Amino acid sequence: RDLPTYGRVILDPEDLALVDNAGALDDLFSHEIGHVLGIGTSGFWRGRILPAAEDDLRLLVVGGLEIWRNYGGEGFPPVENVSSTGSFGQHWRESSFGDELMTPFFSLSRPNPLSALSLSFLGEWGYSVDLEAADPFAPPAPAGLGGLLRRSEPTLELHGDAFGPGLEPVAQFGVDTLGALL
Repeated sequence: RDLPTYGRVILDPEDLALVDNAGALDDLFSHEIGHVLGIGTSGFWRGRILPAAEDDLRLLVVGGLEIWRNYGGEGFPPVENVSSTGSFGQHWRESSFGDELMTPFFSLSRPNPLSALSLSFLGEWGYSVDLEAADPFAPPAPAGLGGLLRRSEPTLELHGDAFGPGLEPVAQFGVDTLGALL
């Protein structure tokens, strides 16, 4: 598997100030670096998307399947299927993962934890990962309400922040950014 050897993240200064004022820069950078590393952007990710039904995208994971089931999930982990075009298929599904770092909505008032499932995906692709380094994470309960509950707090939709090698910028934030390129 070809892991990225180069990545770059360019952030829009106006939106960056908003995130900085909220004290959420570490989470924002971690999210965008996740895309640079291949979450939602790599051919490995795209090649593992399973359309279980036309509107129910799932990600084929092997090592992460037990993690997903320990979270209370069924089948394979769901990938974003309703957000804007730049998020569709490139993030974990907001309604199933709530605050997880690699969802398309970014909380400005609560931590956005990096789950063991996101780390496990990187491990399956070939990175050396330590699942013990994952942040404490629990999906929203009841299932399906996480995305709806978060809309009432300060959030940013990270739509259009991930594309893929050879297509467009891999990770970007804000309207006037060029993005991170592999």
